[in-house]
Amino acid sequence: MSETCSSCGAAFESKQQLMDHSAKAHPMRTKPLWPPAVNRGSYLRWAALGGFLGGIGMAVVMMIAGQALVGSGIAVVSALGVAVFGGAPTAMATTVGGLVIHFIAAILIGVVIAAITLAVRNRFGGRLAITNAKNGTGIGLLAGFLVWLVWGLPLMLVLMIPAMETVMMAMPVNGMVPTQADLMAMLQNVMLPLMAAWFFSHFVFGGIWGATTGYAAGHRAAAPAAKVAGAGVSR
Repeated sequence: MSETCSSCGAAFESKQQLMDHSAKAHPMRTKPLWPPAVNRGSYLRWAALGGFLGGIGMAVVMMIAGQALVGSGIAVVSALGVAVFGGAPTAMATTVGGLVIHFIAAILIGVVIAAITLAVRNRFGGRLAITNAKNGTGIGLLAGFLVWLVWGLPLMLVLMIPAMETVMMAMPVNGMVPTQADLMAMLQNVMLPLMAAWFFSHFVFGGIWGATTGYAAGHRAAAPAAKVAGAGVSR
């Protein structure tokens, strides 16, 4: 009894010959995964690193802005320490505490955003799936804007501006501590550009975070197709 190939109609004397023919002439093609699978644990760890690096970029932007606008590169960092801990504006512990809080928040926010991207990576046609550094940067910029809108803007308006007043009152200007009137005039002059720098710094954070996470998704956290069914792997 001959065996016939269902794909091309060729006849063979045995089933083994048919199987050999099918394997060579009609190999099975598996549809590539889209978005490509990633290892969740590795992806989140790289996102945490991206949050830390993005936090560095954000801090650099704000320190440059602080130096240019109020004559102190650490004024904003000190203000965060004052807002969170209520410490002395000029104390080193307040500045260090503000910096530590900033990096903790940057890392946590980076992980949270990454978890959200994992949850939606198969939705919206995969448009929000981070798969490489290029599209990760784009998605990161969008995430940076949303972080500014949901977190950064309320933080600035509710906590940072009053804390900046406290810090600036303790900072001598031209060798003299400013009066309340001088302080209010200075704040009116610098607050808008300072908020613009705060806005821009969130895009710096998001871009760095997205590029780092995207690099991981395309390289270090990429999961081979054979392991997609395994634990710790996300489609």
